[in-house]
Amino acid sequence: MILALSIGNTHICLGCAGKNGPVFSDRLSTVLSRTELEYASSIHKAMKLNGVRPDSVEGAILASVVPQMNRTMKNAVKKATGCDRVLLVGPGVKTGLNIQIDDPAKLGSDRVVMAVGALQSYEPPLMIIDMDTCTTFSVLDKKGAYRGGAIAPGLQTGLDAICRWTAQLPQVSLEKPKRTIGRNTLECLQSGALYGHASLVDGLIGRIEAEMGESCRLIATGSQAVEVVPLCAREMTIDENLYLKGLYEVYQRNGGSPL
Repeated sequence: MILALSIGNTHICLGCAGKNGPVFSDRLSTVLSRTELEYASSIHKAMKLNGVRPDSVEGAILASVVPQMNRTMKNAVKKATGCDRVLLVGPGVKTGLNIQIDDPAKLGSDRVVMAVGALQSYEPPLMIIDMDTCTTFSVLDKKGAYRGGAIAPGLQTGLDAICRWTAQLPQVSLEKPKRTIGRNTLECLQSGALYGHASLVDGLIGRIEAEMGESCRLIATGSQAVEVVPLCAREMTIDENLYLKGLYEVYQRNGGSPL
């Protein structure tokens, strides 16, 4: 099996996958000040807590949108597992994805591997909605080509910004509000954040499909998907293993063995 990590601005998704699919999936916080040893210890612990022996991993692959973390995480993975082969998704790495945007090299590696992962499990046309620091929309046409998408502020990001830049609004938890018309400040914030974000997602889906001229299978992923998807009008499949499926496939396309 392989160890796969997707390094985002808020979270590091990590897990193991083999020829029979994902083995486990977990998350760490992205903290730029943490050392190789600290991350190695966290990775080692996460694997053991999920029933995986670190020495059973035969290789590793990383996708990252935080370049400052790349060297730290590559070395941390080597320390945690003893693997010499740690592949970083980027220029020169084969993905098999047909990217039809203005500058394919500028597409984030996280969006690349999720698109690859989605195509392993679902028939296109597809729309992948990743709900984390940002809420991103990735569009795959009926031939499986990556056509582009949209980027919006994430649910928690937007809520944090409101609380940061206003003097009297408190921090609130992401709990489903009792009603849309809030009767106090807490309910108003929760309604605006959760129902507002669900409406943003529904609205962008509708505009994207109208522009495409066809409906898409909707796949949601990311740390905020479980809060937002139940509030959306559109039916979506939540798949938290897209990054694992995609990273495993990319690893195989670049000389890995299906262990």
